[in-house]
Order: sequence, then C-alpha cells, then structure tokens
Amino acid sequence: MNAGMAIPFNKDTRFLFIGDAPTEAGRPTDPEEMGWGYVRFVRDFLRARHPAIAPIVVNRGANGLRLVDWLERWPREALAQRSDVVSIHFDVPAPSGPPGAPASKVVEYLTLYRQILEQTSERLPNCKLVLCQPAAVWTASSFEAADALRPYVHGVMELAREFNAASIVPMHEALVYARRSRPDIGWIESDGQFTSSAHMVIAYTWLEEHGMVPRAVS
Repeated sequence: MNAGMAIPFNKDTRFLFIGDAPTEAGRPTDPEEMGWGYVRFVRDFLRARHPAIAPIVVNRGANGLRLVDWLERWPREALAQRSDVVSIHFDVPAPSGPPGAPASKVVEYLTLYRQILEQTSERLPNCKLVLCQPAAVWTASSFEAADALRPYVHGVMELAREFNAASIVPMHEALVYARRSRPDIGWIESDGQFTSSAHMVIAYTWLEEHGMVPRAVS
C-alpha cells in the first residue's frame, strides 16, 4: 500500500464517499444529498481551492446498516456509480461485555469487508481505493473503546495492503489526538455523534493523506 498517495483529479473525476453514520451526516435531509459532515467539507475545500478542476463528489453514506447489508447493496450503491475514487468508512459493531473485541466479530467484519473489496476490484479495476480507519467509538462519557477497536483498525490496514489501496486515512488516530490535545472542545454530541469540529478533523486528515493540504503542525 502506498500511504499518502496523491490522487490526481479533474472536473470529470468522480469521488465516491460511502459508509455509515459519519459519512451520512444528515444526507437524507440535504437537498444536495451531500450531508453536513466531512464529505461536504472535503468537497467544498476542493471547490474553493481548485474551482476549475474540482472533482465530482458523491455521498452514499447510510446510517444503521450492517456490513452484511452493505454487501447486498454494494452493486447498486457503490459499483453503479462507476467512480474513479472510492472512499470507504465502516463502523465496527458496538462494544458489549468485557473490554476487547470478540474474535468472531472481528473475523466476520473483515470477511464481509474483504468480499466488498473483491467486488470493487473486480468490477472497477482502475478505481483508487481509500480505506478509512474505523473511527473512535465514543460516548458522552468519553469512552474510547480503544481495546475493542484496535483489532478492527489493524485488520483494515491489512486489507488496504492486500488490495493495494491508495491510502488508509487515520481517522481514529486523528480524532483521539484532537480529543486528548483539547478536551475542552466539544468533539462529540450527547447522542454520540461527531460534532462539526470532529468532522473537520476527519476532512482535513483525508485531504492531508492525499497531499491536498499541508501537513498539520501542532
């Protein structure tokens, strides 16, 4: 895998963002079907920075789906878009029981994820894959579930290498760093959803990984 690979684009290049809650971010109520989160921020930045060649950005985020649902919907939701870049973010199952992720859940998650990537590679052999780390599993009580999340993050990194992804976006690491650096900032809503500030962290990290903005300086 080529981490941080630059992604060339022009006004005809299609970027597809697909995944669950952070990607959807209110898309069903948005007339543009873009949502109000990191996907919109990425699109609007590229329009502002490169108005003449800004790519076509499509959001197909949908909250509440399991990976098995995504596998069934993938041909019509993702493959039918015929995109040049496919950026994927899948949440992990909500943690339950003692700390740590049950091995069976991790295996099921990665097995289904691999089948989705196999479909994509077979049907869209020339598209660039961007895999986003599963984001921090946070609640209003500041629980990050790092132990439960870690095997999923490592597994997605392995899939990125296996399928020669253009990059893996370190969403989890960026969000954890932001929260630890500034615990006084509201990164999470009372219902566990990311705030606008958290979505901006994700957007900047996505752009940063592809050389579209300078590396952040802390």
